[in-house]
Amino acid sequence: MATRSLEIPTRPFGRANERVSIIGLGGFHLGLPSSDRAAVRLVHEAIDAGITFLDNAWDYNDGVSEKRMGKAIADRRDRVFLMTKVCTHGRDGKVAMKQLEDSLRRLRTDHLDLWQVHEVVYDDEPARHFARGGVVEARRPGPGGGPRRGSLNSHPWPVAGAGPASRRNGSLCSVRALPSELHQGFERRQNRQE
Repeated sequence: MATRSLEIPTRPFGRANERVSIIGLGGFHLGLPSSDRAAVRLVHEAIDAGITFLDNAWDYNDGVSEKRMGKAIADRRDRVFLMTKVCTHGRDGKVAMKQLEDSLRRLRTDHLDLWQVHEVVYDDEPARHFARGGVVEARRPGPGGGPRRGSLNSHPWPVAGAGPASRRNGSLCSVRALPSELHQGFERRQNRQE
């Protein structure tokens, strides 16, 4: 009996003119195998199977996850939608910028398709992230440098749907998976600033 290969469906990514696979490969687990070779093989198999959305974070396994993902996509960067996250201690622009530079170096790329602020869990965090000198101001100058999109991300509270998107300082920033009270407070703050 012949086996039929199934194609992984894709969906538009927000309002961007890009499509990403509906299944992504999370980077945390790439730091767990005993060898780089095993992690690279996992990433290659995922990409070859049609997974295009690759997720990671600056602090996963002390950077090992990003290094292994970077090694795996070195010859496949144009086939993936690459995202990583700045971590909760990267709340100001300077710390976030250092984490961004570390991530770009580890991932062996000159740009990210999405950069998220990881684990936004306290009510005052969106205001801190968007304040003067906050993480949202982190930029990497030069053509093709830095992330094309950014967002705030909170794992602890699952909330249906995506949050508001706003243009700020020339970059698209989306907020997703925030608790409803925080989400409403953030929308009110954004409306006052417009």
